[in-house]
Amino acid sequence: MKNNYDLIIKEKSFLVLFALRKSTKPKYGKILAREAVCTLSYITKVLVTFEKIGLVTSSIEGRIKLVTLTPKGIKLTDQLQKIHELLVI
Repeated sequence: MKNNYDLIIKEKSFLVLFALRKSTKPKYGKILAREAVCTLSYITKVLVTFEKIGLVTSSIEGRIKLVTLTPKGIKLTDQLQKIHELLVI
């Protein structure tokens, strides 16, 4: 992956961000994978990158890693949603 931009503009990455944005509660990878229709390994890879660039934060409860959007992630997701609405016919 050349840079973070390449990851963020992928459709599956959009779906991960949108799935996180739909809820105010933290979600875990398996649920995100189901909602974004992708594999758990892809979710793990995306979330690691998203966390590095400050779009999400994570916390561990028992054996489960919960993920939430940061204010930066919320702002980006809202902007992506606006772009998506302009492009969808």
